[in-house]
Amino acid sequence: MKYFILALDQAYTAPRPQNWYGKLDPKVLDGKKHYQLPQRMIFQIEQNMQTVWTDMIAFPCFMVSDEARNMIGLYEPKLRFLRVIFSDKEKMESRAYHIPFLLGVDALTANSKFSHHKSQIHHAEIDASTMKDRTIVRITNVNQQNCILIRSDLAESLLSSDLIGIGLKEVDVVIPQPEERSKL
Repeated sequence: MKYFILALDQAYTAPRPQNWYGKLDPKVLDGKKHYQLPQRMIFQIEQNMQTVWTDMIAFPCFMVSDEARNMIGLYEPKLRFLRVIFSDKEKMESRAYHIPFLLGVDALTANSKFSHHKSQIHHAEIDASTMKDRTIVRITNVNQQNCILIRSDLAESLLSSDLIGIGLKEVDVVIPQPEERSKL
């Protein structure tokens, strides 16, 4: 099975919320259960002429549009989401986004290549046994809170739906032999 790192396509400028710190901070969200957070939050977005309402947002945390949420829900029906509303006062528009409460997985192998502070992945290799038939997870063994790994069937569904701003980076997949698993 193939896997991809899901990222915002660099050709797009996604909406960026104002006054998000302490509310949408991935470290704050990580420490809480879905029922400890408000059912929805509303944020004004920063004004930028190049902003496009993308179907995926990577900053300050991973979020998806209604359509992407529905697509992910087909593959992970038990996955919980937190609804966030982004509003553009100037254009008088608003959109709903959803923050998925993803399982964190230590999927990257020692053969993966990172930037100096492990904040960016230059080459990713994952251990297939860590995925356990999951379609979407958050990679934990990197210093990037929004590193999302998806299985190829979900990637194909997202791309065939003509969603805006979806970027994919293929990763190498290794299947460790039984004696190698005991060393990890």
